[in-house]
Amino acid sequence: MRRSTIGGLILAGLVTGKPQGPFPVELDAGGCRIERVTSGRDTSYHQFHGLSPDGRRLVVGWETLGPDHPARGAFLVELQSGAHGELPALNNAASFSPDGAALVSGFQTGSPGLRTEIVEYDLGTHQLKFLAPDPLGDWLPTYSADGGAIVFNSFRTGGSDLYRLDRSSGNLERLTDDPRYEAHAQLSRDGRRIVFHRQVEGADYAVEILDLATRQIRAIANTPAEEAYPAWSPEADRIVFSSDRGRAAGDADLYIADTAGRVRRQLTATPGKDTYADWSPDGRFIYFNSGRGRRQGTDVFRIAMRGDDCRR
Repeated sequence: MRRSTIGGLILAGLVTGKPQGPFPVELDAGGCRIERVTSGRDTSYHQFHGLSPDGRRLVVGWETLGPDHPARGAFLVELQSGAHGELPALNNAASFSPDGAALVSGFQTGSPGLRTEIVEYDLGTHQLKFLAPDPLGDWLPTYSADGGAIVFNSFRTGGSDLYRLDRSSGNLERLTDDPRYEAHAQLSRDGRRIVFHRQVEGADYAVEILDLATRQIRAIANTPAEEAYPAWSPEADRIVFSSDRGRAAGDADLYIADTAGRVRRQLTATPGKDTYADWSPDGRFIYFNSGRGRRQGTDVFRIAMRGDDCRR
């Protein structure tokens, strides 16, 4: 086992041999080959469905750590070279539109409680547009596969419910009305289902699927532990999610399940909370955030995939 330092962090289990790309390669305790896309000590990095449609770029949000006037921002990573390009209009992670022309993000307004508004940023004109503004917080927006809608969660009715915004008409539709916390919504490729997580009680969360035609909701891969932060596979026949089953509360690993809820694979097993997983469009990688190897904050990683399993 080699040990190396990057950005002030000590990396254990670094894989020997030449990396296949610009990012350092490590071996997860579960055997998966992973790459560290960002690395920091005084800055925390995160992504949320930030891959471009061609899989070549990733939007990363960042914030400085410490109590004195934290700063926030976002940048684009060119995944073939590792080069960064700043996105000065944004101060949070963002999701790409299906045509790659725009980004949608939860914009930090600077008001008490870190309230965010949903904004759309045009990469060509550099214009920032506020969508469905509300005095209460709106979070975690993503596009539909055809680009015609954006789904997000909002506290505008008191609790955190899911909403769908029609981009052409501006109509806003409330999709859920459960008093429990609901978030992290993502539409399936055919636009018929939404996967999201819902708080059951306390630290117990469940991954759920909403059928938009029938409005029926069903939980998948649910245990008394936390199951959260789900994302569809490119074919929408599998879901990657985080769970702390069998571990200390909050020490979540990544799992893959089919849409019936049968767990097919555990991907990670290294201490630290692995969350916000997202498949690349070609299925070759799963990107995620993790605090592994850090005292505070998170970095962005990716797992090299081979079908249902990781590369080892």
